[in-house]
Amino acid sequence: HMATLKVLNRAGHYHDQNARADVINYIFQPDKTESGLLGYIHVHPLFIIESMDQVSDSYKKATGIQIRHFILAFSPDEVSDPNIADEIAQHIMNYIGQRYQAVYAVHENTSNLHIHFAFNAISYLDGQRYYGKKADYYSLGLV
Repeated sequence: HMATLKVLNRAGHYHDQNARADVINYIFQPDKTESGLLGYIHVHPLFIIESMDQVSDSYKKATGIQIRHFILAFSPDEVSDPNIADEIAQHIMNYIGQRYQAVYAVHENTSNLHIHFAFNAISYLDGQRYYGKKADYYSLGLV
């Protein structure tokens, strides 16, 4: 069994004003994150959504896709220890964090551990929008 990557991008769902709050509030739900294994980079921990809004506002890109969301899921025989999933998540988040504000949470509410990642679609470095083309995922090292 291999880990699977699922990119979530339902049409229209990630464009609206509540997109960041909806995704981040979902990812951090306490009943899904039993061990509290979550992280963030380049955001204020108490004001994650506002931190991301500030970046897009400063580059005048408060419309269009606001947030990117993907899941990395493991089969139980591959990764069963939440702490190992957390280590993997930190590496991926630090990589994404070279250009984007990002958060993650290890979800333990199903039979297979999975990590939700969300990151600002607008880079804090130069205001470039992440479009989620296949090449973008290859450059992130995810596929």
